[in-house]
Amino acid sequence: MQINSGNQRKAWAINFLMAFFILYGKVCAQDDTVVNAQKIASQILKENLESYEQKSVRAIINDKQQFYEWCQENETTPELLNDLQKGNSIFLINLDDKKIKMLSKKSWVIYLDRAGTNVVLEGVLLNYDPTLNEVTKATTSQPSNKGENITIAIKEDPFNIYDLDLFGRTISEIDRPENGFSTHSTEMATIIAGAGYTSPSFKGVVSGASLFSSPLNDLLPDDSDLLADYHVSVQNHSYGVGNIENYYGAESLAYDDQASYTPYLVHVFSAGNLGDGQPQTGPYIGMTGYGTLTGQIKNSKNSICVGATDPFGSLWDISSSGPTADGRIKPEVVAYGANGTSDATALVSGVCGLLQEQFFGENGILPNSSLIKALIINEAKNKKELSHREGFGNVKAYRSLETLVNGQYFEGNVGIGGGAIHSIVVPEGVKKLNVTIVWNDLPSETLGMGRGLVNNLDMRLVRDGGEAWNPWKLSSYPDVDSLALAPVRSRDTLNNVEKITVDFPTEGTYELEITAGAGNKGPQPYSIAYSYRTSNEWVYPSKEASLISGTEQVIRWESDNGSDAMGRLELAKKSKGAFGEWQVISDDINTSEGFYQWNIPTETAICKLRLVIGQDIIESPEFSITELYEHRVEYSCEGISTISWEPIEQAEKYNVYVFENGGLELAGETKGTVFSFERDNSAQFYTAVAPVFQGRELKRTPATPMGLEMECFIQNFYLERSFSDEAIMNLSLRSVVDVSVVVFEKWDGSQFKELYRTEPNNQLSIGYTDKIPGKGTIEYRARVITDQGNQYVSDIQEFFGLGSEEILAAPVPARQGEIVELFAAGEGQYEVYVHGLDGSLIKRSLQDTAVKTIDTSLLPAGVYIVNMIGEGRNYRKKIIVN
Repeated sequence: MQINSGNQRKAWAINFLMAFFILYGKVCAQDDTVVNAQKIASQILKENLESYEQKSVRAIINDKQQFYEWCQENETTPELLNDLQKGNSIFLINLDDKKIKMLSKKSWVIYLDRAGTNVVLEGVLLNYDPTLNEVTKATTSQPSNKGENITIAIKEDPFNIYDLDLFGRTISEIDRPENGFSTHSTEMATIIAGAGYTSPSFKGVVSGASLFSSPLNDLLPDDSDLLADYHVSVQNHSYGVGNIENYYGAESLAYDDQASYTPYLVHVFSAGNLGDGQPQTGPYIGMTGYGTLTGQIKNSKNSICVGATDPFGSLWDISSSGPTADGRIKPEVVAYGANGTSDATALVSGVCGLLQEQFFGENGILPNSSLIKALIINEAKNKKELSHREGFGNVKAYRSLETLVNGQYFEGNVGIGGGAIHSIVVPEGVKKLNVTIVWNDLPSETLGMGRGLVNNLDMRLVRDGGEAWNPWKLSSYPDVDSLALAPVRSRDTLNNVEKITVDFPTEGTYELEITAGAGNKGPQPYSIAYSYRTSNEWVYPSKEASLISGTEQVIRWESDNGSDAMGRLELAKKSKGAFGEWQVISDDINTSEGFYQWNIPTETAICKLRLVIGQDIIESPEFSITELYEHRVEYSCEGISTISWEPIEQAEKYNVYVFENGGLELAGETKGTVFSFERDNSAQFYTAVAPVFQGRELKRTPATPMGLEMECFIQNFYLERSFSDEAIMNLSLRSVVDVSVVVFEKWDGSQFKELYRTEPNNQLSIGYTDKIPGKGTIEYRARVITDQGNQYVSDIQEFFGLGSEEILAAPVPARQGEIVELFAAGEGQYEVYVHGLDGSLIKRSLQDTAVKTIDTSLLPAGVYIVNMIGEGRNYRKKIIVN
């Protein structure tokens, strides 16, 4: 066939494609093995769907009638689990792989998922303190902000999606990784978004946020469509390349490029833990502590890079730092990191999510990443204002959140060489004014060590009357002394972030002038955050805090009274609805440090603290002091699960919680210290207890797993020795709750008869000795009788009774080379003698095992006399060797 014209070729192509798709549709319609992979969970698909074995699948359906008809045709019975909105329903159904494929093609099938799974308890996270960076104050000031509209990705090996504190809020392509879940990434996930069930003191920053496990297959950014599909708006990067790598490369460029078309996505990188090292290349070669970033990805301009401090806000020596090869500021901020910059980065990722959630709740859309970065940097605190090691300083989450809530930000866009002006009205009595501008710059045109900034913006603050302030700027000259210099106010053409601070500004209107560089490559959007403080602030204990009595706790505040301002810390306790007199804790407080290590009294109380600085008073909200305690599982059997706990002095009642529907829900309350659940003991569940004191719920216990069937009451029943002249019995109880009496019993040849009866008296271990057991094989057991009259019997234990001077030997006779075992009532250290019939000593040994032995390898055939001497006893026995 010859096609002569463009129209003919076009018509032929259309006809060919139509014929192809018609034929393809017919083939597919006849092929029941074709699978719609988009409708099947990866946990099911990974099994290749080739098995004829039935498996449980959850099917989400939008047409019940057609689904029921299909089930009837395929001879299977579904179970309705839940009716959803918009006519959708969830069913549990058992299918083989062929029928799963068939079902996946149906138009009324929305999704096929795996069946339910168990929750696994995590290890307790240690050394996490969210109070330094004001996370606790921020989250308690906006208790409804839990990040429930935010998804944060963690780019590294998979975290534990079955972790109780993360369960139900995780997204992962991997059900159970071949090498197991990563402890490191699970800890990062817990810092970011842990619910605090297993460790109430270690609640994550956004405890309601979703988490996406993003594989660390490549240091290049994840696919933007993939992240968008999972609604990821923050990605945590707590990793490095293992050595100092400080230049702008392909990975840096790729992350800056991604920011240009996903302006809401915030990337947060750890600076690294090689801060005490020296670069081996670049402009800062050989300079200890500078230019030590551990990966070129951390050189990206539009991300946030994070260093790490100790619990008191001082930089760890190991925390890596800039400047970047072109002199830019990295890290921008620091935060507390118990184990280095990984932990600090996770905390800042959580703060980003907290700010995004607040903005989303107020505006219905996600903010630009440049605004989130501006809010964080604007409130960060560095006593030097700015340094290459700490950037703009310690993150202050509450202040950043407050700035956002107060609407103290601007967003704009300036063209090439253009400008903009924003007005800021400063009230009377302000201690400090902060203004920060951030913009997402275009990917750098010069890779490697060259200048990275493409579009430059300049910011200047001007007050009525002409006084003006430029942003803080650091020297980037490659010399240690130069890099350590204090910042100066100057025009900055290196960074895409600038900050101006003014101490004790006068009241009035200030104009913020923004000017775009004439050499810019196009219009440049930007974000500005500003704030002013008129008073000192209490930080921790924050609202609803519950401190552990008898421990040391760091108390925190923010003060701008100067480096030499001294203060007095006082405590007041609440009784009968009113606070008593203030009691002095210390009258020698250096208030500029911002913290005090307080030895908390050993008591249960509702309290307030206050710091008196001259005429200024900073007062804490109400908080509680309580003991550190846990509840224990008493027993779980026959549909009843019971927990108990030690009483808290003056507690009015106890609230008992159970983990259900993805969270802890109130199961009941009691004035006692025992609580029982009527539950199916085939399924595990978690419980927690919180005392109520003066109408206030105190710190609850860590969530504890229970519910799986266990032996009722009796944990173990055993004999100390299986042979002797006395039978020493021991009974270990799982619980004494509801136990009335314990009975020890002995078989008399026809039935078990009671030997001894006792009440447990709160003892979990109970013993009894039958001093005259008799000779030969004897059987013993224990019986537990509850307050309700239920009886539980232990396993039977066999005992062989011996006379006080009796010794048994086995085997008798023994073949030469066999080991002869000697059994006697004594069990201590004995000398074992082997004599010939003529009285000659053939062997002698000192043995302290319960069963003594004789090795017959070197004994000729014959009859021997064995003596065992020890513990004031002398046993004698004949043995025969063949």
